[in-house]
Amino acid sequence: MALATWGVVQLVPRDTQAGVLDDVDGDAPAARTDVVRCIKFHGDLDPVAVRGQLHSKIGERIDASDVAADRALIESMLVVEGHLDATVDASGGQDVVFTIHAGPVYRMGAVRLTGTLAMKYPALTSELTITAGDDVSVRAIERTQERLATWLAVHGVKRALITHTLDVDHAAKRVDVTYDVEPAARALAARAPARAR
Repeated sequence: MALATWGVVQLVPRDTQAGVLDDVDGDAPAARTDVVRCIKFHGDLDPVAVRGQLHSKIGERIDASDVAADRALIESMLVVEGHLDATVDASGGQDVVFTIHAGPVYRMGAVRLTGTLAMKYPALTSELTITAGDDVSVRAIERTQERLATWLAVHGVKRALITHTLDVDHAAKRVDVTYDVEPAARALAARAPARAR
């Protein structure tokens, strides 16, 4: 599969532009080799959402740790958007190149509510905003957990512990989500280690 090139950004830093444009007598300063000249994205997805957040900047010093942080940022963004198999390769130098292999977007499988409070309040199911077949979105999974907590608080349950677990099926490209809804005191007691008597 051929990889596309997305958003090649290429600028010449101001200090070298002036030298090139004003080079009447042939003594222009050499272009700096210690600064980023351009940032390129190759692959099957353009990471528009993170472009403004990159640590690597055109015209600034080349820094391997910035390139590594940018690679991790792009990969993390892809995972949050449901590309759970995403990988990003990066090479740094004057031309910083990110090669993106996004992979498919995973789909939601089963979405379950378990726990004492889920059984006591069956209306909680109306707060589930994700359903089987949806694209996986970490943000949507977390927002659903927040909605469950809000519903419980509005209905007089002030202390609840809501957690979620993900069961990822890489072969089927599917994620099942289970929200466990328990009274806070009971959930904390169950997790506390037994005291020696």
